[in-house]
Amino acid sequence: MSKVSKNTFYWKYKDNCKYNNKTYEFMFLQNIDYDQIEKANIEDLNFNYRLNSILLSRTELNNKSLDIQSLEDLIYDSKTYCNHLTAERKIPKELCNYSCIVKEYCENMNLELISDNMDMRVDDKLIIGLGNPSVLETSMTIHHVYGVPYLPGQALKGIFRKYFVDEVIENKGRDEIDLKDGISKDLYSKLFGDDFESENEGKVKKSGIVFFDAFPIENYKIDQDIINVHYNNYYQENKFPDGTDDPNLVNFYVVKDTTFKVLFALDKNIFKGYEFLFGKLKKYIKMALEDYGIGAKTAIGYGYLQSINNN
Repeated sequence: MSKVSKNTFYWKYKDNCKYNNKTYEFMFLQNIDYDQIEKANIEDLNFNYRLNSILLSRTELNNKSLDIQSLEDLIYDSKTYCNHLTAERKIPKELCNYSCIVKEYCENMNLELISDNMDMRVDDKLIIGLGNPSVLETSMTIHHVYGVPYLPGQALKGIFRKYFVDEVIENKGRDEIDLKDGISKDLYSKLFGDDFESENEGKVKKSGIVFFDAFPIENYKIDQDIINVHYNNYYQENKFPDGTDDPNLVNFYVVKDTTFKVLFALDKNIFKGYEFLFGKLKKYIKMALEDYGIGAKTAIGYGYLQSINNN
């Protein structure tokens, strides 16, 4: 693993390797025909490859081999290359029929799709997956097949559960939420598969709600933002934060100017007799995304969505 042959594609996969009595984190190299990539239009490449992988140039590979130290240098140099990723981007044609595919899936699985018109627009900026592994210091969640930013279904379910506990069961300051205590806790069990009461913890059942990954339904923009670390010596060397440190700017990427289609469904068997609550559940999910936001840095205004539908 100490040498790298030419005509390779630098692929995102971290591994530890001893070299000169030091442990290095570096990338495995996967044999992919470089000529195929070199001749392609850079805008046509999967955005996930461009963000999370390093494409070595012919000049860098002319020496036929690179040692590990050179590889480590290239990992950090990749930050410069990635600064050219900000642009308005189109959604791939494969996603145009995504809603229809989800509807067909729900029909086959005896699920009631109750959110086919829930379109949520990014209020300002959105970042999901900021701490994911990446060749950069920061990352973002990009679908590995379609190459677009998206809201994972498990993230949507997590923020909805948080909202449901805070605002419906514990009713923290929301008088308009009027479910009775018994109904709300029974509904929690049907939604999330476990009982709300701590003494019943461990009795897990099938969850009755399914959240699908939410993709953009229109062009989206990738923009660059910064985290300004003012007390670098305090965080790294535990020195007193006296305000004399030079600011350390860390770049990260955000999604702007787009709308996501949020799709979720309920199991008809589990929710039999509870159909009167379907509209209220849809309202709760909208309010969760509008009031709580999703992703990283919601405390300072990132990740809030606004419904563009009246229903």
